[in-house]
Amino acid sequence: AMELINGDTLKNILRNEGALSPERAAGIVRDIANALDVAWREQKLVHQDIKPDNIMIDGHGVPKLADLGLAKTATQKIEDEDSEEVLGTPQYISPEQITGVPTDVRSDIYSLGATFYHIVTGKLPYRVSDLTELAKMHHAGNLVPPKEIRADLPDELNRIIVKMMKRNIEERYQSAAELSADLSAYLNGSSGKSS
Repeated sequence: AMELINGDTLKNILRNEGALSPERAAGIVRDIANALDVAWREQKLVHQDIKPDNIMIDGHGVPKLADLGLAKTATQKIEDEDSEEVLGTPQYISPEQITGVPTDVRSDIYSLGATFYHIVTGKLPYRVSDLTELAKMHHAGNLVPPKEIRADLPDELNRIIVKMMKRNIEERYQSAAELSADLSAYLNGSSGKSS
C-alpha cells in the first residue's frame, strides 16, 4: 500500500513542460535526497529504481518517492546468489547495479543524479538504443557534463550532478544528507562547497 497522490509523475511533467528550471529541479532532487537519507539511516533501504517515473509531484508541488517494488535492505540476501539479474532501469542505473556488486544509498544517489541530469537538460545522460551499449556507457563513466547540454545551468548544479554520477562509488556523495546539504546551500543562494 502507498499514499494516494493527487498529482503527476516527474516523467509526465518533463514530457509536458520540457526541461525544468534549475531551481525547481534542485528543490525536487533535494526532497528526494532527504527521503533516501531517511530510508537509508532508519532501514538501510536501497530503492534501486530511481527515475522520473517513480517521482510523483503532488497537487501542492511536494515530491514523493514512489514504487518501492525493487527496494531491498542492504543486509537482504538475493534469492538466487548465482542470478545474473540486473535490477533498475537501464537509462538511470548505477555502474555497480550493472555488475551485480552489492548496492547501498550511493547507488540510489547515482540514479537520482541521472534523473537530475534528465530533468534539467531534457536529455538522458547516455543515449543509445542498444541496452548492452547503454550499460557499457554507464560503466565507462564518460559523462558529457550537463552544462555542455544546457549552457545556462549554474556551475554549482553542474558540479553536483557530475559528482552524483561519478563512475567510482567512492568519488560520489557518500550520503544523501551530504547531497541534500549541497542542494540546500545552492537553493539558499550559497555556493556550497567546492571539490
